[in-house]
Amino acid sequence: VAALVAWWRTGNGALMTALMWLMVFMSLWAALQIPATVVRAVGGISREVAVDWVSPFVAGASFAMTGFTCIAGRLAHHWRVAAWPDRLDNLLRPPPPWPGFGYSAGIVAAMVMVLGSMLIVSPLTPAAAFMSGGAMLALAARRWHEDYADAGLGLITLGVLAVLMVNTPEISASRAEYFGAVFSRAVLGLAVMTAFWHWLAEVWHQQLDAGRAWTTAGRLIRPCRRVSFLLATIGVLVAIHLAFWPKLSFVYVQDDSVRRCLWGLLAEGTLVVSLTWVAVRTGKATLAWLASFAAVSTVAFVVVRLTGTALYVGFLRYWPLLLAGAAAALLVAAHLCGRRRRWTPFVEPAYVGGALLAPVAAIAGATLVGSRSMPPWVVPATFGILAAVYLLAAALTGPRRFIVLTLVCAAAAVWTWRRG
Repeated sequence: VAALVAWWRTGNGALMTALMWLMVFMSLWAALQIPATVVRAVGGISREVAVDWVSPFVAGASFAMTGFTCIAGRLAHHWRVAAWPDRLDNLLRPPPPWPGFGYSAGIVAAMVMVLGSMLIVSPLTPAAAFMSGGAMLALAARRWHEDYADAGLGLITLGVLAVLMVNTPEISASRAEYFGAVFSRAVLGLAVMTAFWHWLAEVWHQQLDAGRAWTTAGRLIRPCRRVSFLLATIGVLVAIHLAFWPKLSFVYVQDDSVRRCLWGLLAEGTLVVSLTWVAVRTGKATLAWLASFAAVSTVAFVVVRLTGTALYVGFLRYWPLLLAGAAAALLVAAHLCGRRRRWTPFVEPAYVGGALLAPVAAIAGATLVGSRSMPPWVVPATFGILAAVYLLAAALTGPRRFIVLTLVCAAAAVWTWRRG
């Protein structure tokens, strides 16, 4: 109260910044009053269970920062209203800023981002993230700075991901199932927000005047694209982690229930569709590569969940042949994408995958990694298919020097057939 009275009498904005930090530390003090652990009966056995006291602190700090941002906005509105009729020059300049408030709000926003990501399943995280994100975008609108915009878009994305974490399995039941569920929901949210921010950037193109941004929406185009690309990269990394989750040494569940498979396929498939759409719309080869990695992750997700089935055994016996066939399909896809302007970004990943990555993996699988479970004819058959693949590459995409690799693969097929 004393700080408010002093600010009212002097107009010193630094007092408002100090008051905001006072509210943040009050939130911390209140959160520290929550016991760190409580004793609960689990399965008839009493044990200590950790209590989440950090989320209330994050929510309180977010509320304090958002509240003071709203107060600053209200004062800015009064500044413009009071300009009429004898202070019209005030309409051309913003009101005096509170010293240090912008940096303080950025620190609180970064704290909400980090702690909110760690506690993404908390029911308080969505509200804290949305409030902080809206406050940062409001600050960006008043005094433009791309850091405010990046933080605001990131916090709104965190809020959407936190909403998707509703009904996540309890971590006390099974940590492996808990993290698997969190990863699948995170991939789904990242896929949706990747497409959303790119779509919003395209919508805001109407705010440009001869390519120059003159409104906040126009200035947000670059941050939207930048945040979208960052989300796409994170989404692919999390999708790969989700695909091989049951194979990690500390995971003791197969993660192959119908519910988990449906969630995983929905998340992985949505990521592939989202990245493909964004790559086609923007013409960026980097996004096409991310879409390709997401597609490979989806295939890996399916294969890993088939562990112990007849299909998985068949895959282990013939996977070099499948890779060789995939190389041919990728080369055909590269040829077709090159003939369609919208799909040009996928020429590079399809061509490199069909001419280099898939053949190398097939040869390594047939000659180095291949197990005794593989029939002896798999190795020569793999080289024979690769000979046809490079002949197809020489005919469709070039260069003609691929014929040399055709002859090498054909010779290797004959040699391994006679030796086997």
